[in-house]
This record gives sequence, C-alpha cells and structure tokens, in this order.
Amino acid sequence: MADGSVRVQARYDYDANWKGVSGVGLGLYGDEPVRVDMRAKPGAVDIRVRGATTAIDKTIACPDGCFMDMAPSGSPMFVMTRLYDRAKGGVQTFQWAAQDLPRPFTSPDKQRAELRLRRELSVERLDGSSLTIREHEMIERVPTPDGGLFVMEFDLWTDAAERPMGYRINTIMGKPPAAPVVAFRRGYEDVARQLQQ
Repeated sequence: MADGSVRVQARYDYDANWKGVSGVGLGLYGDEPVRVDMRAKPGAVDIRVRGATTAIDKTIACPDGCFMDMAPSGSPMFVMTRLYDRAKGGVQTFQWAAQDLPRPFTSPDKQRAELRLRRELSVERLDGSSLTIREHEMIERVPTPDGGLFVMEFDLWTDAAERPMGYRINTIMGKPPAAPVVAFRRGYEDVARQLQQ
C-alpha cells in the first residue's frame, strides 16, 4: 500500500486468450515471509502457500475457469474487462480463486464478481487529443463462514484497447470506505479528474 503498511509482490501468467495459467506471490503474514503459488488445471485452481510455519494447500473448483488473484492486487479485475462480452452486454459473472498476500486468507469456493459496462465516453486530454474510456461497474461477492456475503463495489476504467486506466472502491458492505481508495494510471491524472466529477 502507499503508506507502507503492506509490502507484497505478485506475478500472473496468462495464455493468448487471457485465461489464467499460473501466479506466484511473495507476502508477509505478520512477520513471516510466505510464497504463494497458484496454478490452473482443468476445472480448478490449485493454491499452495509456504512459509516458516505456514502451509496452505487448497483446490478451488471452477468448472468454467477462474480468475486468479492475490489480494491486494487489482490486476485480475482488468483481465475480467478484457473478457467481458460487449456484444452480449448486461451483467456478466466471473469466478475468482484468491489468496491474500498480507494475511492467511484463502477465497471460499464460489467467490464471484459481476461486471457491467456502464458507459463508453470520449475524454479530452490536456494536450488536445481525445481518449475513449470504458467505465465498468464491478461487484465482488465473497461468501463468509457464517453464510453471509462480503460485498465490495468498484468502478473500473480502461481505454478502448482494454488497458487498465484506474479503479475506485465505492462501497464496502454498503458503506463508503473510511478513506477514498482510488488508483489511476500515472500520466493520466487529467483523465482521472474528469471521470471523478
């Protein structure tokens, strides 16, 4: 995080169709450094975590494929925008398999995210050029052990080539975050200001 409270690294590998193949991450559970390995296989994703005292092995069933995530990474959200079917439109649902890097939390089975293309607009840059921006609404739903749901709502912005431009967390469990959580691509601050008006 920008305040230095979380220091993690993650790498994701995808095939030519933007389907997750594998991921590796370096995290810190308290004072314990850990390594996270994720690998897709037919109908599932294997998750393996190893540290000095931590050992986690879990397989997440995902018959239609899963996005791999290592929170607090935002990268997989933008792969989801690449796979969104604009011709079909509407709300589309994707499954996640996730492992946190700053704490020993593994996603439950059937973790889902919904994505909807809200609008496409042309934004004028300070240099006089224009840029097409796609604004998506994403709702992540994580089943909790008590049978409830942990829900987060985001805005995701990409350009017309589906390159990540930025994201904003709008609500966590129906309430705005205590402090604004907004990230935008460096060098595009002029675009960010227009989108957040």
